[in-house]
Amino acid sequence: MKFEGEGWEEDVTQPVGATDGLAVDPEGNQAFISSNKIWWRRGGKQWIEIEGCGIAFGQNDPEKNTFPVYKYSCNHQKSFVYQLTNSTWT
Repeated sequence: MKFEGEGWEEDVTQPVGATDGLAVDPEGNQAFISSNKIWWRRGGKQWIEIEGCGIAFGQNDPEKNTFPVYKYSCNHQKSFVYQLTNSTWT
């Protein structure tokens, strides 16, 4: 779903319904949480599924044409934050 002007517009490509959280990357691509999984429409193309319970996007770096992406673990006793670097979570 996305909000356009006066109401919500259905995105038929969205794989599942959002149950918690919503984030938008600096390029305007949405991400949401559903059942301990993160769904992110990376690059505005297809949805990708990421293990985790939260996602956040940092500010765009115009020199590298990139932006930092962070995910949060589902371990509620200890919070772990991972950064996506060269397609690897560290």
